Amino acid sequence: MDQDNTVANKIEDIASEYANNTFLEPSVWDLKIFFGQWYQSNNGEIDWHSGVTLPWMHAKLLAHYLAVNVALYETLHGKIQIPPDLRPKVSSGLPPSEENPMLVKSSEIVDELTRDFLNELG
Repeated sequence: MDQDNTVANKIEDIASEYANNTFLEPSVWDLKIFFGQWYQSNNGEIDWHSGVTLPWMHAKLLAHYLAVNVALYETLHGKIQIPPDLRPKVSSGLPPSEENPMLVKSSEIVDELTRDFLNELG
């Protein structure tokens, strides 16, 4: 995750894109993250331009480094404001099912993480 001299020396050769939308596609092996840009002038359509696949170990490390960077940014610049219509909903949307305990547990985890996130926003 750290930028070493090899990356720093080649950074001008790496494509740079802007994204204000992401879509996650998890599998048992890895996590694919698609990146795109929403265009209001194009009927609100998203131009999906890139996809990056990460093994789960790397995804977990990335989650940590993203959290660190957000915390440092907010320390320097104040809380990042997220409009109410962009905030995640508390209900995971997973149907309750007593027949599938993993589905129930997954729903509880998603709801708990979402509540924690919303509480942090204030």
